[in-house]
Amino acid sequence: SALTDCVCKKGYTGSNGGPCTACNGGWFKKNTGSAACVICPAGDYSDEAASSCKTCPANTDSAAGSHGLASCKCNIGYTGSDGGPCTICPAGTWKGTSGSSPCTECSSGTWTFPSDTGATALDTCRSCAQGSSSSPASVLYTQCRCNIGYTGRDGSPCAPCPAGSYKVANGSAACTGCAAGTYSTASAATTADTCVSCHDNSTSNFFSDAANDCRCVAGYTGPDGGPTCPQCSTGSYKSWVGSQACMLCKAGQYSASLGATADSVCLTCPANTYSVAGSGAVAECRANVGYYMVSSTPTPCPIGTYKDTGLNNSEAGCTQCYVGGTTLFDTSVSISQCLCDVGYTKSGTNNCPACARGKYKATTGPKSCTSCPANTNTPDGVAAHKLTLCTCNAGYTGDDGTACTACPKGSYKAATGNATCSDLCAVNTYSITSAAVSATVCLDCDANAQSPAGSGAATECKCNVGYSGSDGGACTACVAGRYKDAVGSAACTRCPVATYSAAVGAVNDTVCLTCPGITTTSSTGKTVVSDCKCNKGYTGPDGGGSCTTCTAGKYKDAIGSAS
Repeated sequence: SALTDCVCKKGYTGSNGGPCTACNGGWFKKNTGSAACVICPAGDYSDEAASSCKTCPANTDSAAGSHGLASCKCNIGYTGSDGGPCTICPAGTWKGTSGSSPCTECSSGTWTFPSDTGATALDTCRSCAQGSSSSPASVLYTQCRCNIGYTGRDGSPCAPCPAGSYKVANGSAACTGCAAGTYSTASAATTADTCVSCHDNSTSNFFSDAANDCRCVAGYTGPDGGPTCPQCSTGSYKSWVGSQACMLCKAGQYSASLGATADSVCLTCPANTYSVAGSGAVAECRANVGYYMVSSTPTPCPIGTYKDTGLNNSEAGCTQCYVGGTTLFDTSVSISQCLCDVGYTKSGTNNCPACARGKYKATTGPKSCTSCPANTNTPDGVAAHKLTLCTCNAGYTGDDGTACTACPKGSYKAATGNATCSDLCAVNTYSITSAAVSATVCLDCDANAQSPAGSGAATECKCNVGYSGSDGGACTACVAGRYKDAVGSAACTRCPVATYSAAVGAVNDTVCLTCPGITTTSSTGKTVVSDCKCNKGYTGPDGGGSCTTCTAGKYKDAIGSAS
């Protein structure tokens, strides 16, 4: 063997017999011997002393002679760390260089298909349709939405909002029309501030796009678009929007309203007055017969007057009917409409005297006066015009206008009218007179009798307690030995046996004193103590309390003082 039999190992190179040096990274030598190291091809890499090249990870690449895994760079359309792993750029992004840089998002206003992954060029990002835009990295054309001021379906071309409208947000929503009373001449408007208010007293329809769309409102007139809309004058109205002239109120009507919007403001002149078309005040309505004017107001001649000419418009033109005369209605036009008033009756031509006292007349016309009901009268000096002025005479009561009844016995009524007979004879008096007008008819009861207020007969006078007598008659005091404890005609009650009373006019049995000792009386109604006598079987003086028992062998079978 010789030194030259020593050959370089795989991954090393040099002359047989040495020395041998390791192949540099990016190179390899797969056999032993003195052969030179071979460069790794693109897409591979190696470390020092490599006997073979390693393939870069998926989706990476390297230049020929690359040293180490980090030399493997992500391909275009992929991103990740040097040496991998590398992920594909998602739809909506692209990457046109190799290496570890991130994928670039498609800019706003562009989009890609969902399948456009691993894009390597900007032209993958397609522009949104006209008038629309999208967020960065948008996938699908429907993410292209109409810009503010534009409208249309998502993903489709968007049209600018027409004049008279605006749109403040992105998307497929419709444009918003300018509100009624405003207009806008700008297209693709992005704010409501674009809508300009119409001139005073004019309006426009929703979505108006020109100043001429502003037309005068009801009650005002002028050219479309202005510059002004003057009010309709008095005597006219306009109930529609536009440039037409105001309409005049018809003849026989008037209106004092400015800017009127309907013919309802045209008021008909008062009856029997007239005006020309377009009259602007009631004063322009002239009064006819039966009417007069108060300032500008036509007023009927009042009841009781008439006016037979249209020449005098003052109240003085209304002539008063003759005394006692009136008319059935206002607006009378002739003296022939004057009739006798209520409370007055006809007596000759144009002569109506008042109804006499005790009579009334409730209707207008030639009818005679009617007599009041029984026991009633009318006030003195009054032309009674209704039945209820017939009121009850003094001493009578009842409703006004009806026959009155006499006040009952025991009462009186001093005044006329419908008051009740509430004035009564006083207690302890009575009256037998009906229809009384004063208390002078009330008579006194006996001095020892009493009666309630309003008593209507002498028999209502009843003897007081302690007195006896017939109802309505004289009352005498109960004698000694008797009493009476109730009002009325009953007799006085005797004190019972074994009692006595010396009191006159006694009102209860407390005056009946018990006999003393063992005594009694021979009967009821005794008046002195001496009427008290010793009982049977006893003896002693009358009225005494010293009755003694009969001794043995003796008896006494009667009351008294006998032995």
